[in-house]
Amino acid sequence: MTQDENEDLLDAPEVHEAAEWLSKPEFSQVSGFSNRVASWFDWTRPNLITMTGMVLCLPMAYFFLQTDLLSTAIGAVITIICFLCDWLDGALARYQDKKYGLKKLSLEEERLIPIWRRFFLRGSSNLGTALDPFADKVKYYVALFTRGWGYVSTTLIIISFVTAIALTLVRPIKRYFKIGDAAANRAGKYKIFIEVAVVAVIVLVPHNETTQIISNTLLVGAMIFGFLSLSAHLFLAKYADMKVKRVAKRLARKEKKRSKGTVHKTEP
Repeated sequence: MTQDENEDLLDAPEVHEAAEWLSKPEFSQVSGFSNRVASWFDWTRPNLITMTGMVLCLPMAYFFLQTDLLSTAIGAVITIICFLCDWLDGALARYQDKKYGLKKLSLEEERLIPIWRRFFLRGSSNLGTALDPFADKVKYYVALFTRGWGYVSTTLIIISFVTAIALTLVRPIKRYFKIGDAAANRAGKYKIFIEVAVVAVIVLVPHNETTQIISNTLLVGAMIFGFLSLSAHLFLAKYADMKVKRVAKRLARKEKKRSKGTVHKTEP
């Protein structure tokens, strides 16, 4: 397929709809509840909540590595707090954007701000966009390795972990080459929902043969959506790249026509 044929695909309504659907991971059905809860935490900042969830992974891992029931219970409580932080940081960012009329800074503008001050930015930020998916993976794999290793399939854990590394690497590559948005896509959000279910089963439910099958099944589902999320990142990057090239080509054609018109006018 030629470059022009590839670019013509942009005019297909299905391509526009797919790109729009994939690039909007928010779910309006729960936005009212999210805004209400986020308003209670307007005194803090989204990036600080993200960091809190990551820091709590250390005591979570410690307690899960102990063998007594009390330590496991404490680890389970910390896990719940970690994943609540994961939900709250995004909800708070969107709430503050709307409440204060904030607009996300460009990557170049945000880089001018000292790194420690970026953690105290209200609303959405490039730091939060980069940090949030990384924090998600840290929480998930800390729980999976400390609580699920030897219980769920080791092969599935390793494949899932390799997929997570690929997803982690694709984001900075997209940001570096300025190819589309590196934010989470809808497939990635579905993956997170399933990962939360995986963690809930291996952490909150007693281990037995039935829950082991359920855990492995959910882990397979999370892996499938992980592959879909990676594919979506590649698709959206290609879509954005082709869209930019098409706009540039149209501008070049307009400039060429304008130049020809100017030449004709100046001829005697």
